[in-house]
Amino acid sequence: MKKLNALLLASALAFSALLCAPAYADDGVSVEVNGEKIDFTGDQAPVIIEGRTLVPFRAVFEKMGAEVKWFEDIKLCEASLGGIVCDIEIGSKTVAIGDLSTVESDVPAQIINGRTMVPLRVLSEVLGAEVEWDAADKRVSITPPTVYDNEVPEELDITFADASAENSENSVSVSYSYPVISDKAPFTAREKLNKLMKSDAEQAALSLAEASSENDAITCETSCEAGILTVKYTASSGALEDEINYVVIFGAHIDSDKLEQYRQTAKALDEAEAKSVHNYTIKEYGENKTAKDETPYINIIVQYPEFEGEQNADINKKFEEDAKQAGSDFIEKYSADAEKYYNDPPQKLFEVPYIYTCLCDVSFEGDIATVTNTYSETRYENGAEAPTEESKTETFNVDVASGKIVK
Repeated sequence: MKKLNALLLASALAFSALLCAPAYADDGVSVEVNGEKIDFTGDQAPVIIEGRTLVPFRAVFEKMGAEVKWFEDIKLCEASLGGIVCDIEIGSKTVAIGDLSTVESDVPAQIINGRTMVPLRVLSEVLGAEVEWDAADKRVSITPPTVYDNEVPEELDITFADASAENSENSVSVSYSYPVISDKAPFTAREKLNKLMKSDAEQAALSLAEASSENDAITCETSCEAGILTVKYTASSGALEDEINYVVIFGAHIDSDKLEQYRQTAKALDEAEAKSVHNYTIKEYGENKTAKDETPYINIIVQYPEFEGEQNADINKKFEEDAKQAGSDFIEKYSADAEKYYNDPPQKLFEVPYIYTCLCDVSFEGDIATVTNTYSETRYENGAEAPTEESKTETFNVDVASGKIVK
């Protein structure tokens, strides 16, 4: 009976919640992406809550060209565009930019009529889009960012703009300069980063003007390393010395205590990305010759790369055949000497008298893979107690887009 009463109570509460849930009518808001109107027929229309526009997550952000994901177990929306990744949980106002920064929305993401609705402006601008609101027509116009293949330029072409801020109450003026990344180094978050740096510089100057009793000037210095842009502001009077760090790819601030963590993560990601983007693995071919008691006297390990993609089928076959041939040649050349050495060893016996290895390393520049093979031989000849050791290195280039060896 207690279980039945509990079920009845739960049902009553659920029904009551349905009756009390707000019913959102169509607010007549239209959304355009690059001038093309989104059709919300059969979907939840955009709604205005506390002065902010919420839109169906997938319908709008896929139209912008973003990749969207929904994680049901934690009720989280994720959108990525041009190397920028942002996410927001249902019921939360916090938009996370990667793992390094956050911005706050005025309204939380929420489920409305079974649809995932997210605050439009904040998520769009985080991804680098421009958002305009026409109040008269209730129209939102979105211009997605230009997405470049190279998200983080190797060098930032920075110029400096001059401005001034004034405190009208005591007539204090502060002149200042701030960095501007020119379009000679284009990447998705460039405009967003420029706006953020300009705003930060203006805020620093205003704060100094309010706190000072005389005119002052702020100088600006910049440095960029491993995707982190550091901007240092110093006042002539010494009343201000501040350092602000930005993650270039996200166009966002990063706290100083997270800098080292980011650099380590970025390095690991760069190494993983090289293998991920070009999709290659290092394979091994090995062959051992052993005596009747299973004691090895020839040991061979040869590494070779294998690239993914149908265009690389022929070159991959050649890599494997060359690796096996190199091992077979070594066995054929030294097998007789190895058996003699093992059956009639010198006074000092080594565990594996004949060893052959080839270690393979791959690096990339664009679609060109540079394959470096380092061959090493360790062998005992004519009953010598000391081994003879030789090594050589061979390097060649492969166009992984065509599967051809290039000079």
